[in-house]
Amino acid sequence: MTRPSPIATTHNGAPAALLVVQTKVPTSDQPGSISLFSEDGKAVRVLPLPPSTTVLAVAGTRIFVRGADGTLKAIRRDGNVEMLGTAGSAPTGIGGLVPSPDGRRWLWASQTADTTSQSVYLGGDGLATRTLATFPYPTVLEAYAWTPQGIFLDSLPMDYVGYRPFNTTFGAFGGVRRLDPNTGTIQAVGTPSQCIFSDEATDGAIACFPSANGYLVPTRHAVRIVASGGHVTELSLAVPRFNYVGDGWFSPDGSMLTVAGATGVGDNSPQSGNANPKPEQYATDTVQTADGSISRFGPNGTRPAMERQSWLSDGRLVLWRPDAVGGSPGLYVLDPHGTGQGSEIEVIGTPVGYLTG
Repeated sequence: MTRPSPIATTHNGAPAALLVVQTKVPTSDQPGSISLFSEDGKAVRVLPLPPSTTVLAVAGTRIFVRGADGTLKAIRRDGNVEMLGTAGSAPTGIGGLVPSPDGRRWLWASQTADTTSQSVYLGGDGLATRTLATFPYPTVLEAYAWTPQGIFLDSLPMDYVGYRPFNTTFGAFGGVRRLDPNTGTIQAVGTPSQCIFSDEATDGAIACFPSANGYLVPTRHAVRIVASGGHVTELSLAVPRFNYVGDGWFSPDGSMLTVAGATGVGDNSPQSGNANPKPEQYATDTVQTADGSISRFGPNGTRPAMERQSWLSDGRLVLWRPDAVGGSPGLYVLDPHGTGQGSEIEVIGTPVGYLTG
């Protein structure tokens, strides 16, 4: 077996990231693949994915996947695979999975066999899988994000059918909730009325997207930053670049916020009836949270690549062009402060996160 290369570090001493891109999605009878790239764009390794494998998340030293038999596994950077759960405790059904930032714990929500309730489960290194909470329907939970500020659970409308280019929250049936993984305590996240929660910064500031209907999808071309003291800054976004909005993620130090936009939304949806669908064209702006100034950022057609992991630990930002609208598909690892310079990785596939060891 190939010996893994030494773990590099960034200029500030943090572990250098290995960007993880799913370059081929497995089918029921054909394998897939994951490709690892260094931050400067060098191909490091290609890892195989067996047929019917689903990539769930990436954190720390683990790529979390669900096998064809429902087992939860982790793939390491050297290709070694570890078993993390049995078929009875693997994340199945509604709810997905979110790992802690260091990848040592993981949480998911799963419905009961009789579909009358849903429970939230926690597993991890040295932990016996345990149930943190159970909710009766119509509450349907989705593990949205695990950040240093806590675990965020979204509440989904059971009957929603639609197409969304961004993973925005819904906040139905009780709104977005914050869960303490140590105590199991669950509290509602205090966002303004009719504003869709997106992220919370280290200082307690919240980013959300105004919506006339209160949940489902953003219906206004704007983003709000709600300071921990209650002050609200609402920023209008340019149209048509931001006909649809999402991907509001704070930088690690909370000084900046991404916001992404898309045009042509709905042309690719099953409900559109469009015989010749065209892909969305994406755009990214960055907001300076101190003064609310907003700037256009990155190459044409790009969006934050990996939700909150789009921000690397050293403050650089990874953008993704998923198709040929605006240029060749690929990733961009960019310095958002001043120059915006960085590296380009020409790759076709879906970025899913980064490894730090």
